[in-house]
Amino acid sequence: VWLFRAKEESLTRADGVRGALGHFDAALDRSALIWDGGTGETGWPIAVHEACHHYFRRRFPGVLAPTWYSEGIACYFEGLQDLTAPHAVARLRLETARAALLRGNAKLEAVLSARADLRDGKLQMAGFTPTRFYALAWSFVHFLNSDARLKKGFLRFEQRFFESGVTLGNREAVAKSILIEECGELSHLQQGWRAHVEALPALHRYELAAVQASHLASASAFQRYRALRELGRQVDRAELEEEMLRRLDDPDLLVRQEATRLIARRMRDAAIPALIRNLDLLDTDGKRAAIRALGRPEATAAVPRLIREAESGERDAALRALIE
Repeated sequence: VWLFRAKEESLTRADGVRGALGHFDAALDRSALIWDGGTGETGWPIAVHEACHHYFRRRFPGVLAPTWYSEGIACYFEGLQDLTAPHAVARLRLETARAALLRGNAKLEAVLSARADLRDGKLQMAGFTPTRFYALAWSFVHFLNSDARLKKGFLRFEQRFFESGVTLGNREAVAKSILIEECGELSHLQQGWRAHVEALPALHRYELAAVQASHLASASAFQRYRALRELGRQVDRAELEEEMLRRLDDPDLLVRQEATRLIARRMRDAAIPALIRNLDLLDTDGKRAAIRALGRPEATAAVPRLIREAESGERDAALRALIE
C-alpha cells in the first residue's frame, strides 16, 4: 500500500486515476491512496474499497472478475465501514442509483457488460459515468445480498465463477451466464433490483445526525472526530453547541481542533476558557479558528491573550481579531 498526501504526487509516482482518492493496480499488486491520516470525508471507505480489490487479486490471482462485480462488491464492503451508511446502504451512492433506475438509465444488460478502461489517467466506461456505474453496481450487489433466496444463488455464482478459470476476453459473458443460472432471468432481476432500490430508505438529515451522535461517545478518537465533522455538515450549529463545548476539552487534539473550527463562528462565554487553553496546543489552522472565535465582542476576556498572539507567530490573525 502506497500512501500520498497529494493527488498530484499519486498521479506522477503511482499512475493514479484522475479525480479518484485511491486505486488498485492489479499488475503491480499495489493499492495507492491519497491519505491525510484518515481524517478526510472518504478516507476509510476508500481504503476498504481498494483493500477489497487487493484481497480478491491475492485470493484468486488467476481470475479477473467483470467490472460490475469487482466494483459492486468493493462498494458494498465500503458501505459497511461508512459511518453514514448503516447496513451497507451507502448514502451518496443510493441517491445516484435510485435516480438512474427511475429515469430508465440503468439497464441490467448494459451494467453486466460494461468494462472499465483507464486512458491517460482517467477512468472511462462506455454508456456510464464512473459515478453512476459504481452506484448501480453497488446497488445490484446489495440487492443480490438482501433477498434470502437470491443470496444463496449469488453465493453459488461467486463460487462457480472464481472456480471457472475464466479468461479476460470472455469474463462478462461467462459471469452473466452463471448469474442467470443461479439467480434467474435478467428481466426478473431488473424488476426486483429496481423495486429493491426504490424501497431502500433515504436517511433524513436528522436520522443521519442520530447515527453520528451515537459515535461521539466512542473510545476511538477518529470516530469521535469524524462524527463531529459529519454532524457539522448535517445540522445547524446551534444544535451542536453543547457537544462542541464538551469537545473543546476532548483528550484528542484532532477532535479539539474540529470543535474549535465548528464553534469559530458561533461563540458562547463558556467556550472562552477552553479556547484560550487550546491556543498553545492547536496547529496553525486550529489556532487561527480559535483566534477568530475569540475576536467576537463577547470574548473581551481573551484580549490579553490576543495581544500576546499579535506579538508572536499569529500576528495578522490576532490583529484582525482585536480590531473586530
